[in-house]
Amino acid sequence: NLPEQEKNENQTNNYITNNNISDTINQTEIDKSVTLAITETNGKYTGERIDGKKEGSGKYEWNDGTIYEGQFLNDEINGQGKLTIPQQGTYEGTFVNGKRSGQGTYTFANGDIYQGNWENDKMSGQGTYTFVNGDTYVGEFSENKFNGQGTYTKDGNKYTGTWSDNEYKK
Repeated sequence: NLPEQEKNENQTNNYITNNNISDTINQTEIDKSVTLAITETNGKYTGERIDGKKEGSGKYEWNDGTIYEGQFLNDEINGQGKLTIPQQGTYEGTFVNGKRSGQGTYTFANGDIYQGNWENDKMSGQGTYTFVNGDTYVGEFSENKFNGQGTYTKDGNKYTGTWSDNEYKK
């Protein structure tokens, strides 16, 4: 029979050797959980998360091939980013609650470029539209059209005045 002190030491030693804490934390397993893409019904997200929500820098790939890379806030596209839509074009600029809003540049699939203000996913406010052939319109936009004061330059000639739904009013 062991004296009481030796029993206690043996029990303590057994407890320590049977409970190896280095086996409980495995960086490879942790990395798998933090880099795991979130698969949703319309695509997948890979990036930073806070409390399980998309927040910070990330990438969302829709099932149709559309890709967004940029900032997220509270599970939505918010901040600076780049949206590429196959056969349509690429937008680089500011997003608010998943919509193009603020300053941004859209390069259309045909080569035309719009640089300017966006509101609620539409060209709106001041901007410049450059056609692939070099013609330009500089002025006001509303509802994705030339609306308001603007100047259209074609073959070195300038047409300045009021525009309404893409039509020049003298």
